[in-house]
Amino acid sequence: MYKDNDYIYEAIASLEDSSKLAIEFYSNRGEYDGIVDIEGEQFYMFARKDARLIHANLIVNEIINHPNYKTTKNYIVVSDFIANESKEVFKNNKINYLDTSGNAFIFSKKLRVLIEGRKKSKNDINNSNAKVFQEAGIKLIYVLLTNPEASKCSLRELAANSGIALGSVSNIMKELEEADFIIKTSKERKLKNRDELLQKWVAAYNEVLKSKLFRKAYHIKNANDLVMNNSIASYQIGGQLAAAEITNYLIPKDYEIYYSDDLLDFSKQFKLIPDTNGNLKIYNKFWVDETNANNNRIVSKLLIYADLMGTNNDRNRETAQIILKKGLYK
Repeated sequence: MYKDNDYIYEAIASLEDSSKLAIEFYSNRGEYDGIVDIEGEQFYMFARKDARLIHANLIVNEIINHPNYKTTKNYIVVSDFIANESKEVFKNNKINYLDTSGNAFIFSKKLRVLIEGRKKSKNDINNSNAKVFQEAGIKLIYVLLTNPEASKCSLRELAANSGIALGSVSNIMKELEEADFIIKTSKERKLKNRDELLQKWVAAYNEVLKSKLFRKAYHIKNANDLVMNNSIASYQIGGQLAAAEITNYLIPKDYEIYYSDDLLDFSKQFKLIPDTNGNLKIYNKFWVDETNANNNRIVSKLLIYADLMGTNNDRNRETAQIILKKGLYK
């Protein structure tokens, strides 16, 4: 059960007050964060402090891939804050939700509850300012997640591999240790709770860093040229196009590449047309090239997974899950 769980009780109290329903909450229920009993019906709870869009996609993945997941069970997400886009994701996946503002969606055999429009002050929304999930931390964690041996490197080596200052590396590694993501012995450091760190990194990457990397949008007529081209060596493909290449599961409609060199020659090479709503988005690379485990035209599987999870698209999310199950580090 979460240590900071006041928001759970606050959300339940808000629903009780507005709906007059009889509600009981049972914590410490092993594989779930708790069970919420509403008028005799049980709802298996997934409690998350924040449920913005990227978090919603991750939560849905967690629920449907739970070892005891059944379509006949009632699941409910309880959160301090749920973004409007996230509410639609939950509804589309038949997942109930409840937040501390009193907004609720309960759809079960016996119950039909929809409460909307209650707002939470932006000042009350929890935004972690911890360095570990800000720009420098995101870059360093990327190195740690994509290179299994990276946690054993010296701080100076980590600084070189991630492209951030040595002092920042030292502070971030301390925060990771305090957050129980790194265990330090007399001989070495080891990464732990990797899956949890992965999901936090994906959310932070999409919320904090990716928009800063964006350079320009274009329209491209034939995106396969990006895959086949060998004359420009410094760009790498991410998103749907990369996912299609490694899974053959989806037909890409929007394209993303990572490229930090001059755009003029690049746009001429591929006959790109500038278009703010174009189907091709170009982002700066944020990693030192040696950290890319694939060492080819396609970015790391971790970054492909993050790109897909950052969209509000069911097919993308399904493809991301295929990549995750096959292994992000192989």
